[in-house]
Amino acid sequence: MIDQYKYTWKMVKPLIPIIFLALWVILFEEKIWPDWENEIPIKTFSKGELQWEYAMEPSIANDNYRFQFIEFSGKVDTFKNDTLIIDKTTFCKMVNSDTTLFKNIIGNTVVIKGRILGYNRLSKKLRLDKSFIL
Repeated sequence: MIDQYKYTWKMVKPLIPIIFLALWVILFEEKIWPDWENEIPIKTFSKGELQWEYAMEPSIANDNYRFQFIEFSGKVDTFKNDTLIIDKTTFCKMVNSDTTLFKNIIGNTVVIKGRILGYNRLSKKLRLDKSFIL
């Protein structure tokens, strides 16, 4: 006599971790795949304020703004692949890398929203990622 429950359990048992993983993804989807475009910035800087704040006290500014979303304006100097260079000191890694748009905005002042990764005190360069042109 074949014990059908024994064989059914052997088939269902490997599916249990997959079910738990699927439930976890459903419950915490926003933490796993956040919506970067709708993220609210903690502070809005006008032209040059962000660079000035990091130049004056880089450690305090890093504590306040690291991994936080900010909004600022600045003049686009150039671009490399998917990175815009603004005011010669701010490197913004863009989410959408449309080079035709980048070519059109060189020399213009733009408003950008992005997440601060860090500041290099020696080269005085600020790095951002998840950046968008508003």
